[in-house]
Amino acid sequence: MKKILIHSLLKSYSVVVVIIIIFFASVLSFLGWQQTVNDMAHVQQQIIEQLRDEIVYEISRSRLEIYDFIGDKDKLESVYKYFSLNPEEYQLWRLHHPFLFVKEMSFHNNIANIYRRHSFIKGIDIALNAENKVFVSTADEKGGVQVLASEYIAPNNSFAINLYDSASSNAIGVAYITIDVERLNQLVASVTNIPVSAVVKSNYGNELYTLNKDLDTSFSTSLSVDDFVLTVAVSKEHIFYELVKLLLFIFIGSVILISILLTLLQKIFLKYKRQVEDLVMTIQVIAEDDKTRRIDVSSKEFEMHLISSEINRMLDSIESSVNKIYLLEIAQKDANMKALQAQINPHFLYNTLEFFRMYAITKQMDELANMIYAFSSLLRSSISQEKMTTIEEELAFCEKHSYICQIRHPKAIAYSFIIDEGCQNIKIPRFTIQPLIENYFVHGIDLRRTNNAISVKVMRKRQGVEMIIRDNGKGMSEETCAYLTKILTTRDISKIGIPTQSIGIVNVHERMLLHFGNNYDIELHTKENEGVTYHIYLRGQEIFNE
Repeated sequence: MKKILIHSLLKSYSVVVVIIIIFFASVLSFLGWQQTVNDMAHVQQQIIEQLRDEIVYEISRSRLEIYDFIGDKDKLESVYKYFSLNPEEYQLWRLHHPFLFVKEMSFHNNIANIYRRHSFIKGIDIALNAENKVFVSTADEKGGVQVLASEYIAPNNSFAINLYDSASSNAIGVAYITIDVERLNQLVASVTNIPVSAVVKSNYGNELYTLNKDLDTSFSTSLSVDDFVLTVAVSKEHIFYELVKLLLFIFIGSVILISILLTLLQKIFLKYKRQVEDLVMTIQVIAEDDKTRRIDVSSKEFEMHLISSEINRMLDSIESSVNKIYLLEIAQKDANMKALQAQINPHFLYNTLEFFRMYAITKQMDELANMIYAFSSLLRSSISQEKMTTIEEELAFCEKHSYICQIRHPKAIAYSFIIDEGCQNIKIPRFTIQPLIENYFVHGIDLRRTNNAISVKVMRKRQGVEMIIRDNGKGMSEETCAYLTKILTTRDISKIGIPTQSIGIVNVHERMLLHFGNNYDIELHTKENEGVTYHIYLRGQEIFNE
């Protein structure tokens, strides 16, 4: 039975593996084909952009060069003289020109200079409307010759530049500029080595540039720019070759993968028993004696690897929790010791402060006496072991704290505490408003200003109480506000974790949440340099009856 079952499992697994791999191979083939098409389109776009940039740049330079040449009235005169005079008369006219030593008056030298400055130009032909001849030149024959206009045909790979008289703005002729085709071929070759066809046509139908025009292509891309249309296409033969190469690679990879997976199947079943035995034995050792022992996951595979990893993670978590509890117990003992130390003979300190206060009164130092009284009251309330207090008592404590801070900086701080009637005796955890007040005096106040202010207003609402603590201090950064807002909107204390900043605010939220539960909410509103506002809501009529 077992052999038959394993055989069935192996056969079923083999069929599933083959089907899955065929499916993914098909998906990969499709994605590969799409990627090939996208790559071809990207190459075409690169070629078009390179050709566009090169052609537009060089044509613009050529036009500027021709316009500068024809735009000079003296050089334009030399063009007219070149066509109207014979060579001897033209040289005699040039030698007697008043600007002979001021500017270049030789028509041939000006043309040669254009060739020297622009290697992209391989030919310059000039045809004037008033002349029956056309000047024809090349980069190799810069001197050029004159041919009859009736016999002249504009060369291939050239574009026309209309010539205008700068004085009258009238059209006087056309210049035909032949471009360097080999340079464009090298430009295309620098982008890709795959066979492509490229054609650049003017809007008038003549071809400025062609590459592999007769190539059998597909997936063409076109772009119109200025007076030209650029078209680039990839060879069908190359696309077919890429497709065959892709399919062959995926087919071979699929066969290899199927062979590997089927081979691994045999090894997995052979190792399965050993993996289970090792897992059980390790767990027994951990349970009996060695709590630090962990399961060796390097020898586990598939679900056994997952189970082993999760057990190890759980054991690590338990060990970490035990250590945390141990540390917390030590911290609790330290806290108890500190609390015990703080309570040693507090009456001696109170009596001493009261003596100082009375002494100040006898010396008519009322302000000092008031400050000592406020400090003594603060100290007495701080070491009280009571866990709950009333809103009135909490605000009285906060008012004394604010009073002492105001005494320290009499011209810089103002405060206000208002309680609606009926809200004075509502019970709240001790030190739930005081940390927010203290946070302002420690972090929010700007002693360079004289208008620092903080206020607390307790208002009775139909469904409960709203407490508003507002200041005009430095505010909080967006990061700190976002961090605190996330914590203050968390209702599950176990998910809050250990705060990394603003510990007092987080502590207030946790204690209020523990005491009032869903009847409590807090909102934080702040902007940097615009102060902080806390809205604390307590709902339910029972809070007035406690």
